[in-house]
Amino acid sequence: MSALQLEAMSGRNVLTAFEGELAPVQVSWLYRLGLFIVTLAMILLPLIYVALIMGAGYGVYYHAVNHGAILVGGSFVWRLLAYLTPIVVGGILILFMIKPLFVAVQQPTPLVALAREQQPVLFDFIAKICAIVRAPMPSTINVNCEVNAYAGFNRGLAGFWSNDLNLTIGLPLVYGMRADQLAGIFAHEFGHFAQGTGMRATYLIRNLNLWFARVVYERDAWDQKLVQASQESDLRLGIMLHLARLFVWITRKILWALMMLGHLVSSFMLRQMEYDADRYEARLAGSDTFASTVRQLRRLNAAQYGAFAYLNELWKDGRLANDLPAFIATKLEKLPANFNKQDEEHLVKTKTGFFDTHPCDQDRIENTRREQTRGIFQLEAPATALFQNLEAVSRQASQAHYKLMLGEAFSENNLTSNLDFLQRQQKLDTEQEIASRYFQNLLFLSRPLIVAQQDISAPANVNALRQSLQAARARVLEQSAQTLHALQSYEADKTKKLQELEESFLEALNIRAANGPRVITQTQSLTNPMALDRATEILHKLESEMRTRLAAALGLLYHPEFFSRIPEIEAKRQELAALLPALEKFDAVVEDWRLFHHEFIRMEVVLNHAARVEKDPDNYHIVNRTITSAYTLQSKILEQLSQTGYPFEHTKGRLTLAQYALTAPVSGPEFHTVFAAYSELSEKLFSFYFRAMGRLAVMAEQAEAELGLEPLPKPAPLEENVPA
Repeated sequence: MSALQLEAMSGRNVLTAFEGELAPVQVSWLYRLGLFIVTLAMILLPLIYVALIMGAGYGVYYHAVNHGAILVGGSFVWRLLAYLTPIVVGGILILFMIKPLFVAVQQPTPLVALAREQQPVLFDFIAKICAIVRAPMPSTINVNCEVNAYAGFNRGLAGFWSNDLNLTIGLPLVYGMRADQLAGIFAHEFGHFAQGTGMRATYLIRNLNLWFARVVYERDAWDQKLVQASQESDLRLGIMLHLARLFVWITRKILWALMMLGHLVSSFMLRQMEYDADRYEARLAGSDTFASTVRQLRRLNAAQYGAFAYLNELWKDGRLANDLPAFIATKLEKLPANFNKQDEEHLVKTKTGFFDTHPCDQDRIENTRREQTRGIFQLEAPATALFQNLEAVSRQASQAHYKLMLGEAFSENNLTSNLDFLQRQQKLDTEQEIASRYFQNLLFLSRPLIVAQQDISAPANVNALRQSLQAARARVLEQSAQTLHALQSYEADKTKKLQELEESFLEALNIRAANGPRVITQTQSLTNPMALDRATEILHKLESEMRTRLAAALGLLYHPEFFSRIPEIEAKRQELAALLPALEKFDAVVEDWRLFHHEFIRMEVVLNHAARVEKDPDNYHIVNRTITSAYTLQSKILEQLSQTGYPFEHTKGRLTLAQYALTAPVSGPEFHTVFAAYSELSEKLFSFYFRAMGRLAVMAEQAEAELGLEPLPKPAPLEENVPA
C-alpha cells in the first residue's frame, strides 16, 4: 500500500475515495408481484398446518360426543378400548402437532460488538455506503470469526417492524480482502435493505423455511418418551401409543411436503433478491471487482478449512491460535499451487439448482458482468486499514468463538501466539513430510511399526552399519510398489470382511433366519483375524525390514562417536526414552482397538437403521450386548494406556496416554457416550501414532545423514503407486 493510501485509510479521507452516485437497482412490477405471491404462499403454508390441527381436534371432539353408543353391549373392556383409542391417539397427535408451533429458534452466543468511538473510520465508512445505497445505518456492528458477512434485524420480530438493523463482519474477510472488495460486500448486504419490503419478505421466507426444517427433522424428549412408552406398555395401551406414533409420523410427512413446497416456491425469489444485491455490489465496487471478490471468498473458505484442520490437530495438546481470523488468512499462502485452476474449473461446472436459495457463483458473475461498470469505489488498499487496533478485536472474537465451540473445555491457558502456533504447525508438517519419505507412505494405524527400547543399541561397527542401512534402503525402494499392491489386496480383504460383519449384524437384528435369531458373537466374527495370505506376507516382510532399519539408525544416538555430531543428542535420547514405551503400549492395545472398531461398526448399524431395530423388542438384548462389549473393550484399552505417560508437551501438564486419548472417560455402557468415546479415542490414537513415528523418522533420518546417506526420494502419492 502506498503512503498516500495508508494516510487516507488511517483517517477520514477514506470517504473521499467514493466517486459519483450509485444508481439504485430497479425491480419490475412483475418481480414485486411475484414476491408478494411467494410471501403469501409462505404465510399460507403454516395456516394450512394449523387448519389440519383444528380438523384433528374437531374429529376427536365429534367422536367423543357422537360415538358413545360404542360403550353399550358386549365386552365392556374392548368397547371402552375402541371408544378411548381415537381420543387418546387424537389427543397425542394434537399435542405433537401443536408442539412444533412453539419451537423456539436458538439464539447464537452474543457476538463481539464494536463501538463507534473505538472504530470511527469503519463506522463512517459503513455509514457512507449506507447513504450511497439508500439503506438504513445499522444500529449495531459485530464481528466474528466466520468467512462471511451478513446484515439482519435486531431483536427478531421487534426489529422486523422498524429499521433497527445489525451488521456482522467476519474478520477473516478483513484480513483476506481489499478495501474495495469489502466495500462491495457491505453494499451487497445493504442492497437487501434498500428494498425494505423485499428484505422483510425475505426475513419471513427464510425463518419459515428454517422452522419447517427444524420441526420435520428435530426430535426432543417428548418424542423419546412416546417411543419408550409404546415399547414398554401392555398390549392395550401399546396399541394406542403405536397408532399415535403412526399418525405423528404421517403429520411429519405432511410437514415435509409443505416444507418442500415452500422451499421450492421461495427459492426462485430468494435467488432473484441475491441477483439484485449483487448488482448493488457491482455498481459500488465494479463488475471486475465483484468477480475477484467471489474468487477470493472461495479461496478464504478453502483456507478456513485448512486452518481448522490444524486447529483440530493442535487442540489435541490443548493449544489454540490466539488470533483465529489472522491464522485463517495465513492459510491463503499455503493453498496448493493448482488451487486456482481447479477451483476455476469447479466454478464453471457448477449449476444453479431449483432448490438453491443462492445462485451459483458463475451465474452471479455473469449477472454482474452485464452491468459493465467500473464502480464508484476503487481503493485497492488492504481492508485491515479500516480498523483500529484490529489485533485486539480479532483476539477478542477468537475467544468468543472458542467459548461457543468448546464451552467449559476452553480457557485462556489454551491460547498461544499465532507465531508459536505457526511454528508448531510447521514442525508437524516437516515431521510428517520426513515420515512419509522415511517410511515411503507405508505407515498404518492398524499395523503399527514398533521398535522396542531393547532393540536399539550402539553399533559395534559404524562402517558395517552404513553398508547394512544402504542395503535396507535399497530393498525398501525396490519393494515399495509390490508392497503397495499387497496393501491394496489387504485393504480390499479388510473392507470385504467389515461389510460382511455389518450385513450379518443386520441379519441378526432383523431376525430373518428361519431357525431363530442369528446372534453374532465375538467368537464367530472377531477372534479369527484376517488370514495372512501372500499379499499380507509381502507387507509383513517389508515392515520387518523397515523396523530393523529404524532400530539400527536410532542406535547411532548411543554411539560415542556421534555425541558431538548430532545436535541436541541428549535431548533426543530423553525424547526417545519417552516415545518408545508409549509406542509399545500403543502396540499392545491395537488388537483391542480393532475389536472396539468392530463393535463401533455394529453401533453404526443400530444408529443408521434405528427405525428397523426398534421394531423387535428382542433387538434390545443384541444392542445392549454390543454396547456392553464396546464399553468393556474401551475400559481395557484405557487401563493399559494409563500405565504409560503421554510423551509430548500438553497445556494440562503431565498426562498419561489414557488421559490424552479420552478427555472424559465413559462411566458406564450408554450408547451415545460409548459411540462418542470411540470417535475421540480413535482420532487421538491416530494422531499420537503418526506424530510419534514422525519424531522417530526425524531422528533416524538425521542419524543416517551423519553416515553420509541422503534422504530417500519423496514417494509418489499412494494412488499413483498402487498398480491398477
